[in-house]
Amino acid sequence: MALLLGARNNFKAARDDGGNHNPVTDAGFVEEARRQGYLLAGADGAPVKVTRAQFPSGASYVLDGRNPEAVDWYVAQTRKWGVDGCPVTGRGSTTRSTARARCTTRTPTGCR
Repeated sequence: MALLLGARNNFKAARDDGGNHNPVTDAGFVEEARRQGYLLAGADGAPVKVTRAQFPSGASYVLDGRNPEAVDWYVAQTRKWGVDGCPVTGRGSTTRSTARARCTTRTPTGCR
């Protein structure tokens, strides 16, 4: 698979944080991302809870796109499925995770 549609950089939050994450039926991404510190965190170090996302229902956590290790981890997860890139919509902007997934040549000003 060269292209992954619907890839998101948000994850279902734990039930005690108002999310719908079920460790039995959902992949272990949330637990691993929390353990590694790859989620956007508040001043107290706890993952920031997004409550107004369209998907998934319930609260969710967001990948910390400022953390290069988090971005590399996210891209590595998509690579397990043979993904070369993820399309982006909306005003021509890209997230760092999407940009890195599609990047073939790094330059000082970005990716091409």
